[in-house]
Amino acid sequence: MAEPEDVVAEGALLATRVVRELWAHRPGERPQSLPRLSDVRRRLELFVAACVPNAPEIGVADPPARLNMLARLARRRTAHLLPLAAMASTDGDRIRLPETLDGADADAILARYQLLALEQATRATRGTVRCIPPCSTPLLRDLYLLAEAAAVDATLVTLLPRLASGVAEARRESGAGCVPIPRPSQQELAMEALLHALLAADPATPPPPFVVATTPADSFEWATEQHEQLRRLEGPHRGLPPIPVWGIVTDLEPVATAGNEAFTAAPSTPATRSHQLPRRPTVREPAADEDDSEPGTWIVRADDAQEKAEDPAGLQRPADRDEQADPGE
Repeated sequence: MAEPEDVVAEGALLATRVVRELWAHRPGERPQSLPRLSDVRRRLELFVAACVPNAPEIGVADPPARLNMLARLARRRTAHLLPLAAMASTDGDRIRLPETLDGADADAILARYQLLALEQATRATRGTVRCIPPCSTPLLRDLYLLAEAAAVDATLVTLLPRLASGVAEARRESGAGCVPIPRPSQQELAMEALLHALLAADPATPPPPFVVATTPADSFEWATEQHEQLRRLEGPHRGLPPIPVWGIVTDLEPVATAGNEAFTAAPSTPATRSHQLPRRPTVREPAADEDDSEPGTWIVRADDAQEKAEDPAGLQRPADRDEQADPGE
């Protein structure tokens, strides 16, 4: 049978959880009825696997890093490259999608999740990341990504004709919300013209000079040809802003461990006495004398600490109890 003190402590802990949840659901926040990625993740994986065989698993995308004042000042010339919210991305081994999406109803959000997942799954299975130019050549890199975007969209609408309207609508929204490049150069003006021409065109038939590349190697070859022409214009080229419907292709090595929780959907209710990190921590190589393989003398309790009260009379020594006993006994 539980002690009365344990019951009081458990009741206080439960009341604290309820109050914390009520306080978190303030007016103006996202309605609880709209689905999150954690709610539709399994359904998305089955849908993507049926359309794109051998598609990677789906995880949660990181929100953009928060910049301090010094970082904002240092990156004021490239502020258009910073995403305003979490974006879909892939590194070839896994797909990352935002935990939440804006939408009027659940059906619209699910349809957008399906489109974003198919976009990144197609890039992953095509091998887009294998031929992507390095970040040190932003003009060639953006040309290659534009060629891959045209090829991926054409492939999707050919495979799923009913998806054409969704791709076209997502392109229009991305074009309307595209962040303009501040004080653009001639190269950047030419690249912006290519970007908006592709966003406004029919996904099945990209406008010239775009071609539907069969493989990423063909996209790289097309990008190299266009690069030779555009590099003659006045530069520099700082890069195109990210497009939400196409997402981000990264060639960085992901953080992958056996117990990595970065690609596990976060629960709708946060755990007690815990806080979910907005981003995955950056892995740092340990120093030579930093790791200690010997076990320590301290451990951290995994359960909730329970406060208990003991009867002082029960802690008396046997001799004290004998002295306080009735002499007549």
